[in-house]
Amino acid sequence: SCWLSPLALLSLGAGALCAQQPAADAVAEGLEPAARYRMHAVDVAPALRWVEDVVALRALQPPFWQRESVPDIDFAEHVGLLCIRPLAAGTAMVWQSGTLDGEVFRVRLGAAPEDPADNPAVAAHRRGEPPREVGALFVVPRTHRGVRVEWQRRKAWVELGNLPPPPDPEEVELPPISRVCELPESNLDKLLVERATTAEEWRKLRDLIGPKAADVPPDFVDFAEHCVVAVAPGKADSFPRMPLAPATEEGVDVLTVTEVRPSGRHIEPHSPVVLLKLPRRERQLTIVIRRVAGPSPGSEDSVRTFPPLR
Repeated sequence: SCWLSPLALLSLGAGALCAQQPAADAVAEGLEPAARYRMHAVDVAPALRWVEDVVALRALQPPFWQRESVPDIDFAEHVGLLCIRPLAAGTAMVWQSGTLDGEVFRVRLGAAPEDPADNPAVAAHRRGEPPREVGALFVVPRTHRGVRVEWQRRKAWVELGNLPPPPDPEEVELPPISRVCELPESNLDKLLVERATTAEEWRKLRDLIGPKAADVPPDFVDFAEHCVVAVAPGKADSFPRMPLAPATEEGVDVLTVTEVRPSGRHIEPHSPVVLLKLPRRERQLTIVIRRVAGPSPGSEDSVRTFPPLR
C-alpha cells in the first residue's frame, strides 16, 4: 500500500502556492503541474499511471478514513500523473518539463536535493531509518493527449513508459467521483440523501447542512456538467471519513458509502455529511449505505435512487 504526504502540496511555479485552476490554453502547447504530492511506502503497481478520480486517489492511501488530511483535487479539471521510482536519500522527484512532441506530451522528470525541513522522510533517513519516499503524484490539467515519460539519468534521458490519454469522465463505465468535501459535523442528525442539480437546490441543501456548509470550497461545483450528492448517515460514533465504492448494475450507476465504526476505540457521536461532485450522466443513480462496526461484515441498505440527468 502507498500513501500521500498530507503536508506536501508544493508549488512547481514561481514559489507561491499554486491553485488547481484549469489551464486549457497552456495544455495546447505544454503540460505543467498545478501541484505535487510526495509518495511514500511500498508495493505500488503499475509504477506509472493516471489517477483519474477520487476513488483511485484514495486507493493510494489506506486506511484513509483514519487520516487527518486527504488531498482535495478537482478531477473535473485535473488528473493525477503518478510516477513511482526509488529516490536517493535527501532528494525529491521533480517535474522538469512537459512539451508537445507530435501527438503526445513528452514529460521529463528528475531528482533534486531537498531540505529535510520540507520532507520528514529525509530527516528520518538521517536518524538511521530507511528512506520511504518513492515518487510523486503530479496534478495536471486534463488533456486528450497521451504522455511519454522520461527520467533524467546523469546527462541522458531514459524512457520510463507511455500512457494513453486519461479516460474521459463522461465515457467511463463506473460512475466517477470528481471531487469530495467531507464535513465531520452538520445539522443532519438523521439519515439524508439528496441531490442538487441547480444553484438554487445547492443553496437549499447548504441551508439543511447548517453553519458548517461555510467550510465547503466556494468553487466546489458548477452545474453546467456536474451535480452534488449529499450523504448524511445520521448521528453516530463513526469515523468522519466514509469509504466510497462505485459500481454499475444493469445500466444503473451505484455508489456505496460506508459508515465505519471503530472497534475498541471511543469516538464522540457526531453528524457527518459527505458531498460528492459527480458528472451528469444519462443513467439512474442509486445510493447505498453500508454500515460496518469493527471486524463484522456489516449491512447494506439502498436508500435513494435518482433519475438520469441530461
